[in-house]
Amino acid sequence: MRRLSAGRRRTPRRPVRFGLLALLLFALAVPLAAQVPVAATGIEIGPAVGQNLVRLQELWAQWVTAFYQGRPDMAEAATREMERIAGQLGMRQLPDLAQAMAAKAVDSARSGDPERAAWALEMADRLWPGQPEIALAHSRVAAASGAPLAALRWEATGWRRLAGEPPARRMLWRAFVAWTSALLLAAAGLYLLLQFAIKGPNVYRNLQALCARRLPGGASHAVAFAALVWPLALPGGLVWWLLWISALLWVHSSLSERWVQAALWLLAGVMPVLVAQQIPHSALELSPPARAMAALQAGRLEGSLFTDLGVLRSSLPQSVGVQLLVGDLHRHLGQWEYARSVYRQLLEAHPGTVDALLSLGAFHARQEEYATATQYYERAATVDPNSAAAYYNMSLAYSEVYQFDESRQALDKARRLDSQQVAEWVRTGDRRRAVVFDGGLARVREIRSELAAVRGYATSLRLADCLPLAATLVCALLALLWERLLRRFGGGRPVSLATARPAWLEWLIGLVLPAWRAAEEGAGGRAFAGVIGPLALLMLPFASRLAVFPPAAVTVRWQGLGWASVFAIALLVAVRAWRERRRTR
Repeated sequence: MRRLSAGRRRTPRRPVRFGLLALLLFALAVPLAAQVPVAATGIEIGPAVGQNLVRLQELWAQWVTAFYQGRPDMAEAATREMERIAGQLGMRQLPDLAQAMAAKAVDSARSGDPERAAWALEMADRLWPGQPEIALAHSRVAAASGAPLAALRWEATGWRRLAGEPPARRMLWRAFVAWTSALLLAAAGLYLLLQFAIKGPNVYRNLQALCARRLPGGASHAVAFAALVWPLALPGGLVWWLLWISALLWVHSSLSERWVQAALWLLAGVMPVLVAQQIPHSALELSPPARAMAALQAGRLEGSLFTDLGVLRSSLPQSVGVQLLVGDLHRHLGQWEYARSVYRQLLEAHPGTVDALLSLGAFHARQEEYATATQYYERAATVDPNSAAAYYNMSLAYSEVYQFDESRQALDKARRLDSQQVAEWVRTGDRRRAVVFDGGLARVREIRSELAAVRGYATSLRLADCLPLAATLVCALLALLWERLLRRFGGGRPVSLATARPAWLEWLIGLVLPAWRAAEEGAGGRAFAGVIGPLALLMLPFASRLAVFPPAAVTVRWQGLGWASVFAIALLVAVRAWRERRRTR
């Protein structure tokens, strides 16, 4: 590069300028740079908080510059300052910045610079400690650095952390329910097709014989064929045809096959209802307001936090929990004047909100207006006589104005109500600071219920949800009526349809489709197991399409599911080949 630049000294400046411009644009594109006006978010952002957010922008730009220059000392200083500002804002985590650091670490490792990736990941872990995304980024870095065992260990750590987070755990559970439902329904369909392939001729002969009692030969065959396939003409005809076929097969089934068929009818009726009940929960979990509440609970300062809370506030303008949540956010951000305004508006509509009374008392105590603070504490104690916090705060306010007798009496009252909690406040708190609670976060479940009602995320059963169960019950009734009809006219029920085959064909069936042999023998449990086992292995890689998580810079990899499926199928075929070889000896 030096030899090239020696001949043309002016040309490198333009790429450098463009590089610096791109770096600046990238820094401004960081989600935390969203210093948006009040009208866009619905959450008031004061000058001090706005300056802190702008400062985070500048620090991110400094960190990116230090990263590309290979300056860990400069990046460390920027990271420490980010942590300090996050603490000033009442937050513990900066996930957007941490994810961006992790993504750059992965790119650096793939470019052959594992040392730079290592210190970038260490800083990302500090901004967002103990998170699955960072562990998965460690796995990518280890894989790119030629350390497969470390990559595997970090991958397992990432999955363990992912399963340990309540929102992610709920999403994984719903994905598992959806995958299991799809597997069971697909296996039920294949099982019925297998049964029909073996017993279909008997079903057709019974239909034709019944029709021949009133119709001539050609017409009886036409009517029997039409009676066999008519559900295919309906919308979703394959599903209806399988249900119809299951009813016709009932009379030809052994006892074990009837048990399996009854269980499949129950699954076909219940599983769609169960999956339908999960969809509203997933939609609510991934909605911006719910993600904002989860971020506040975890102390995460996300780039979309203020906007998402604005959506929540506009969706539930009269909710006590939401107003408390907004007031608590302002209090954590240090915007006590904004918090005071929210609490006072809340008390005008709901005078008995104890959390708002305690917070307003704490505001006036900070202003050294102890008489006003005491009035709010007394109101809180009147509304909730069992509030130890009200009497404890009252004792602090009395102490500041030298009313020590009243202070001691209030403290004794608080100890009688909850001595253990008061001891904890005395041990860990500042005797000059009042105890306040995050009443909004304590009402998250209530807020979620209100949000579900407003957004239409209903989870109660509707009449349409019961249609699959009703259809399977009708199918079972038709099966019993069909059996009674055939018994009246002398119909039979073959249990075993096993036939003699060449040895090579018997070996091939045992290797590829042992469920066929079990179905011929009337072994319903073994036949269904022979269908659902291989099908589960084939469907395993598709489980990734059912798991939905909020967007992240480093996403979950699912390729391992495909490799596990291939390995398990190969092992299954090998075991079957060994068993068939022993069987034919």
